[in-house]
Amino acid sequence: MEAKNEPEKSPKVKLNGCMCPFHPFQIMAYAVFLFYAYVFYFINVVAWSDTLGLLIPFVIVYSILLALLLAVGFMATLSDPTDPTVYDERRKRSQKYR
Repeated sequence: MEAKNEPEKSPKVKLNGCMCPFHPFQIMAYAVFLFYAYVFYFINVVAWSDTLGLLIPFVIVYSILLALLLAVGFMATLSDPTDPTVYDERRKRSQKYR
């Protein structure tokens, strides 16, 4: 049998964190995020309901921080972490075998 000079088939690489299947740590991070939000709004807010002077600023600050964390996390998940030189190397390799 004769060996062909063709590029090796590499596994499909994810372009960002939103492509399925999700990594187990990614799923765990979403679960922890939702758990902390639940704990704050449904346990801490209820426990502090008698002190509205402290509760209102805490809820406002925590809600803003939670929204910022969600936005930055979503932007980080959508970003492509691959070094541009990897794409250049793949393009050169694929042109070599044409």
